[in-house]
Amino acid sequence: MFLAPSSLLFLMSLLLGSIMAISSNTWFTAWLGLEINLMSMIPLILIKLNQKLTESSIKYFMVQALSSVVMIISVNFNMQTSEMSIMNLPEIMLFLSLLIKSGVPPFHFWFPQMINFMNWTQCFIMFTWQKIAPLILMTYIYSPYLVIAAAASTLTGSLGGLNQKKIKMMMAYSSISHAGWLVISSSMSLSLWLVYFLAYSSITLSVIYPIHLDKIKFINEMKQNPKINNLTTAMNLLSLGGLPPFLGFSMKLSVITSMMNFYLSSLTILFIFPAMISLFYYLRIIYMNLLNKSDLKKIEYTPTKKNFFFPTFSITLNMIMPLFYFLL
Repeated sequence: MFLAPSSLLFLMSLLLGSIMAISSNTWFTAWLGLEINLMSMIPLILIKLNQKLTESSIKYFMVQALSSVVMIISVNFNMQTSEMSIMNLPEIMLFLSLLIKSGVPPFHFWFPQMINFMNWTQCFIMFTWQKIAPLILMTYIYSPYLVIAAAASTLTGSLGGLNQKKIKMMMAYSSISHAGWLVISSSMSLSLWLVYFLAYSSITLSVIYPIHLDKIKFINEMKQNPKINNLTTAMNLLSLGGLPPFLGFSMKLSVITSMMNFYLSSLTILFIFPAMISLFYYLRIIYMNLLNKSDLKKIEYTPTKKNFFFPTFSITLNMIMPLFYFLL
């Protein structure tokens, strides 16, 4: 799942571009950082030359280039007007460009299609790091459409994952759903956003790494692999859906609590209802593929270096880490 040593240079450039974007004082340097990030991600996609990855890289470049054009035009207009109002066209264009870059609805259609052809390392980068800069920059605009975009993202991600058969597609829509939670958390507190992002990244890694080891592509293939990894995967999926008492529940509860403190109580239903939908299809996947009674009888667990670390990590992450939230 890890990158080749030859790709470390592009990975460092990828990290540098995002850091440059979120730490810049002007929109032009933020745009420049996003472009560095873009040109570093394409070689990481093209680690192995084949038709599907080439198609994905071209699609990614076209989408990001389009959003970059919209962004630089809006920045140019903003420099001429020297101010941004709520209904100002440059602000709306800038906000839309960041929605496109982050794959937030209604500009999310390119995201699942790309994820479908990537390996798990590339998917993990797209699920996590590539969302940092656009989502943080989005909060600098103070747009009233931020809450709308967040609610649309959670609902679209939840509904989109209902009938998926491929694990990568399911995780792609899960990423879209959690992007909405990240957007609303970043609008209230960057520290809250950071905690949510770290928790989401850890849970996502715990889900996809055992799947990568077992070389599972389709959801129904999980029932053919009755190992201890399936039990930890079930626990991580429940955590990703936000079921108590796992870590995913704690991070969503913290966001909802903050929304109430910011007098956004009436909007919490827009986030709780999609979370229930996500939890429904995670439970369905677990019941149909991971917890069949006939399969549970076949489970044989031999602690080896390959399968010992991640079950232990998952239990620690999902059962012990939430205690720190309730103790604080």
